[in-house]
Amino acid sequence: MILILSDSNIQPSIDQVIDWLIFYDVKFVRLNGLNDDELTLFEGDLNQIKIETKFNNLDFSEIKSIWSFRWSHPLNDGTIILDRDIKNKIDVNQLNKHLVFTKNIFHSFLFYKLANRRWLGNREVTSLNKLATLSKAEELGLIIPYTYFSNKINSIKNVSQLKDNFITKASWEMLQLIYNDNTYSTFTQKINDELILNEETIGISLIQKKIDKAYEIRSFYIDNEFYSMAIFSQNNDKTKIDFRQYDNAFPNRNVPYNLPISITKKIKKLISSLKINTCSIDLIRDLDGKYIFLEINPAGQFGMTSKPCNYNLEHKIANFLINNDRKTT
Repeated sequence: MILILSDSNIQPSIDQVIDWLIFYDVKFVRLNGLNDDELTLFEGDLNQIKIETKFNNLDFSEIKSIWSFRWSHPLNDGTIILDRDIKNKIDVNQLNKHLVFTKNIFHSFLFYKLANRRWLGNREVTSLNKLATLSKAEELGLIIPYTYFSNKINSIKNVSQLKDNFITKASWEMLQLIYNDNTYSTFTQKINDELILNEETIGISLIQKKIDKAYEIRSFYIDNEFYSMAIFSQNNDKTKIDFRQYDNAFPNRNVPYNLPISITKKIKKLISSLKINTCSIDLIRDLDGKYIFLEINPAGQFGMTSKPCNYNLEHKIANFLINNDRKTT
């Protein structure tokens, strides 16, 4: 049986993989982060765990193949409601944190019991430290942008390697905020005098030298193969700094792309060092023809690469999971 660990948000890419599993009549169960809205029973002892949801019953003895794709945890946020008089006497935030950590004990034990199954996606890696990944990439011979971090505007402006031509980007995941029914997201942003005017101290920020690009590259990695796409984002002012600021009226041209063997060998070494077996990789090819490594996303988004390039990655992922499920050793 195949176990899919995901989150409660609707992910069309996951649904398309599941469509192939249904087509091949393969038994599977999907768990959305042990979401309390779906969970009806979670119990067991040290040798056997029993999980029932509104949709599935899970027999752990049958699980052979696991796909971890944006698995969400903790089990829930642990929020509690207390009487006002009690709130005045205890630290509610500390109690909530304790409840979250307590539930995470069971979450960790669940993964421990599944450790010897065949995984697509590392059960322990949901995101990577971008600075550590960049440092390791450089050690392995990949070119990276000059990277600096600081919470002082003046120190950033005085770094000679940046030469007043730099961008700031998220040091972790993209943040999305909803305010007055509008959604606001963090994007890579070019820094100029208007943004830093009259500011001396800022939150600690990840700063990189801005690369003048010929095009961007998004590559999905699975089963020792790269499926790459060139994104011609530099011709549109809206997407030239960050292609994720999509222009639906004038979409970027996206085409299949083959990375040089010399680059794929280095990236494979990096992937191996990070102990992951699937991911998405972002690179830039600059105006001098050099390949600049930007980052790796271990969640391995693949939908945006699959459809424009006709890679049919949903089918490839389904086959990978099915083959793992059928292996006898």
